[in-house]
Amino acid sequence: MRLNLFMSKSSNLFAENRLLKICLIIITVITIFNTFMISKALRATRTILVPANMDRKVEFIEGKPTEEYVAQLGRNLSTLGLSFSPATARSQFGELLKYYTPSAYPAAYRMWYTLASRVEEAKVSQVFYLRSLKLNTNSNQIELIGDKRQYTDEKMIKGDELAHYVISYQITNGKFELLSFLDKSQQKEKGYVEVKQNLDKQIGQEVTE
Repeated sequence: MRLNLFMSKSSNLFAENRLLKICLIIITVITIFNTFMISKALRATRTILVPANMDRKVEFIEGKPTEEYVAQLGRNLSTLGLSFSPATARSQFGELLKYYTPSAYPAAYRMWYTLASRVEEAKVSQVFYLRSLKLNTNSNQIELIGDKRQYTDEKMIKGDELAHYVISYQITNGKFELLSFLDKSQQKEKGYVEVKQNLDKQIGQEVTE
């Protein structure tokens, strides 16, 4: 009698252990599944913003902006840095400098404002006609290809020259930051080497006259 009771209790204990193990396995599977689904949902999460200087929504996926947003910024930067006049150069370059990273800002500040002074002194204007814009999201670069013209006193001093520039950038916490603005043919920080030469020539001609 006692033996039968002992065997019955033992069987119940084994059954309970098996049941607990099955429940533990089910809970573990559910936890893993939930973790996977949450991770997948987070990766697919989109943050939608409407920047002050843009008239359309911008989506950020996993902290990275869409190519449309980067392309629009590339067009904006080309307008600020490549099309200017003596009256607008300083203010445009000031807006452009706001995009630079803190580490790149000092050198960019000296370069752009030196150019602004030269433009104001020689009274030279430049217009850049963007032909194509290429994105390389792997290396975080924007390539700008187009024609540029330079004027002084409404007289063209350099016209329809093919120009090729490369903008390097980084995305930090969803923020677009400019690293460099290079003339691809010169591979130097965008200081308009050729523009400076033309400005120097123009200044020399004015002094001679």
